[in-house]
Amino acid sequence: MMEINKLIPAPEIRNWTGPFDDTEYYLNLGKEQAEKIIQWLSIKPEQKILDIGCGCGRIAIHFLNYLNEQGKYIGIDSNKLLLSYCEDNISTVNNNFQFEFVDAYNGAYSRDGKLKCQDIVFPVENESVDTVIMWSVFTHMYLADIDAYLKEIHRVLKKGGLFISSFNLYNKFIENQIKTDKAYLNINYKINEASYTLDKETPEGGFAHDEEKIKDLYWENGFFIREIKYGIWSSKELAGEFHDCIIAEKLEDCLLPK
Repeated sequence: MMEINKLIPAPEIRNWTGPFDDTEYYLNLGKEQAEKIIQWLSIKPEQKILDIGCGCGRIAIHFLNYLNEQGKYIGIDSNKLLLSYCEDNISTVNNNFQFEFVDAYNGAYSRDGKLKCQDIVFPVENESVDTVIMWSVFTHMYLADIDAYLKEIHRVLKKGGLFISSFNLYNKFIENQIKTDKAYLNINYKINEASYTLDKETPEGGFAHDEEKIKDLYWENGFFIREIKYGIWSSKELAGEFHDCIIAEKLEDCLLPK
């Protein structure tokens, strides 16, 4: 069994992905999220996983003792520093864990990126992965970019494959929570009829998107939403996963919307 606590990066690396000065918090959060993903998506040890926005492997390391010799983990990210850490510390202990650079532009996290999200092709073959993970990625993307990524995710997922992504979903309840200062995140700058942001100067710093619009995008791109697990960002009185999570299944071609 791999000693996962030996794979915690230094603060200057892990803090790129969040406020993780606390080593124990970093380790436990990744463990909890990996366990939820495995349970919610019924991931088998022999499956192939694509982690979009893998960062420095906070979730990936907790699959080292779960996936078997047939299982494979592919992480992609736009941060070369974080990917180098993953390659030097995770791939070296298990070469079934591979990490790929995608030169994506993002106004908050990768301003030097050369590719618009709508022009990106994931370095993954068609219908080759069982599961796709996206944690804290769509929360930093415009709707048009989400639409483009959904198309790519549909391309790489096997038929019937599952996909989990985190969101801040905007609805009437959230609107009221923000207006009455009951939400953790004050996402109140309106960009258009379907999108709001924490910071009007750097919108990619944190988006909330209209829930019905997101549902429409999933359906239009060939995904059936199995479940939405609402997070606690909407209320200071709740406990649980912070962001909302959408669990979706790739539809068979005959079931795709016309």
